[in-house]
Amino acid sequence: TAVTQAVFAALGVQSVGEIITWLYAPATGKKEVAALAPLLLPALEGEDEAALGIARAAAEELALLACTAWQNLKLERGELALTGSILQRYPRIRQGVAERCLARYPHMEIIDPRGSAAWGAARRASLTDSSTAARCGIRSRNRIWQAPSRRMFVSMLDVRFIFEKRPIQ
Repeated sequence: TAVTQAVFAALGVQSVGEIITWLYAPATGKKEVAALAPLLLPALEGEDEAALGIARAAAEELALLACTAWQNLKLERGELALTGSILQRYPRIRQGVAERCLARYPHMEIIDPRGSAAWGAARRASLTDSSTAARCGIRSRNRIWQAPSRRMFVSMLDVRFIFEKRPIQ
């Protein structure tokens, strides 16, 4: 298939056995495996069966993760922002996730992200009750959002400090 040939060419291998050897080599990490993801889009556009199968499986697994979180939160209604590079770069996978989630939770609203994951976590922390905010080192519930002299962009470092209950510097 097209995706198989693209992977063979990208890795400079001739067989599935060589791909497996590459995959389990000590030098191969998540970064190296993730670098193969861009090979999927052209194969999807060409309706390659293997690529379509990968997209379906990815959509199924991502929808399962989202629906499990939704269920654990005991949500009936609400919004689900589909974020992350795979869901942003691969419309077919995004659509598959949305369809599967909506089939299970018809009152769910699929939305575009309003900010980064770090922004959402920090915003969620800032909306908690004041005693929780105080324990997290936030003087006022809106402190991290009101920066008079500049726009405030929340970084992962800020979020880590919030959840480790340290004051934000």
